[in-house]
Amino acid sequence: ICMVSNYLQDAIQTGDHIQVMPPAGDFFLKSAHTPNVFISAGVGVTPMISMLETMAAKRSENPLYFLHACETPQQHSFAGRIRDLEQQLPALKSFTWYSKAQSESGFHGLMELAPLKATLPVTDGNFYLCGPSGFMKFAKDQLLGLGVAGERIHYEVFGPHAEL
Repeated sequence: ICMVSNYLQDAIQTGDHIQVMPPAGDFFLKSAHTPNVFISAGVGVTPMISMLETMAAKRSENPLYFLHACETPQQHSFAGRIRDLEQQLPALKSFTWYSKAQSESGFHGLMELAPLKATLPVTDGNFYLCGPSGFMKFAKDQLLGLGVAGERIHYEVFGPHAEL
C-alpha cells in the first residue's frame, strides 16, 4: 500500500545509491493570490507547514487560515512554528481543536466548521485537506455543506487511492 515508504524503510541501507524524481501529485498550492485555508489533523500538518512557509516567503497579504485537529497540546506538531508564522503573516489566522483538551481557540472535540462559516472564504478560497481519510471526508462534507465548490477543495489520500 505504501510501497515507496516501505521499500525505503525495509530495503535501502546506508550507503546505497538510488535514483529519485521530484514529487508528482495533485496536492500543491494552487494559487498564492487567493484566500487559502489549510485544514489538517495529526501528522497531516506536515504539508500544510510547507505551504504556509511558501506563503511566508512570498510575504503573502492574502487571507490565510490554518485549522488543525489533534488530541492534546502535547501532540500538536509545529504549534510553536504556527504561532511564529502568525506573527510574520498578519493575514494568517489559526484555529485548533483538541479532542482531549480545550484549545487556545476555545474549541474542543471534533472539528466543526459551521461556527467559522462567516470567517472562512467559502466563495473564493482554496481549501487544502490533509490527515486521515475519515477526517478528510468529514471536513470535505462540511465544506460542501457550507457552500464551498467541490473544485476548490484539494486533498491527498495516502495509501490506496479512494475518493472522499
